[in-house]
Amino acid sequence: MPAAIKSITDPKLQLEVLSEDQIRQIHEATLQIIERTGVRFPSKWALDIWEKHGAEVDRETQVVKARPELIEEALKLGKPVYPLAARDPEQDLTLDDNHVYLGTDGCGVQVKDLNTGEVRTSTLNDVRDIARVA
Repeated sequence: MPAAIKSITDPKLQLEVLSEDQIRQIHEATLQIIERTGVRFPSKWALDIWEKHGAEVDRETQVVKARPELIEEALKLGKPVYPLAARDPEQDLTLDDNHVYLGTDGCGVQVKDLNTGEVRTSTLNDVRDIARVA
């Protein structure tokens, strides 16, 4: 049985790349794009859900356009904490703002091989894979 995945809890270091104003500007621009240009959802199931909640759905192009109010209301319904479920429930990870499971601090000189459990020197492929996950 694999060992439980350890996390860094209550990390002390925080990196704030964007200001609150910049985050707000990106959010508002995103809402504008969703409303005017739309987002493609190649899933009948997803299109049905959007349509049920009042979004403009073009079934031919599979593009959904939604009013900012609809997006804002949906965001309020999201849970602040939820599990990332694994096949083995003992391996579930709590996703919140208090646990870190993967770091990309630029010092990835060692990795724990997911297949063997061995701690070894990282390779270029490890760095590539970590960047893709991040």
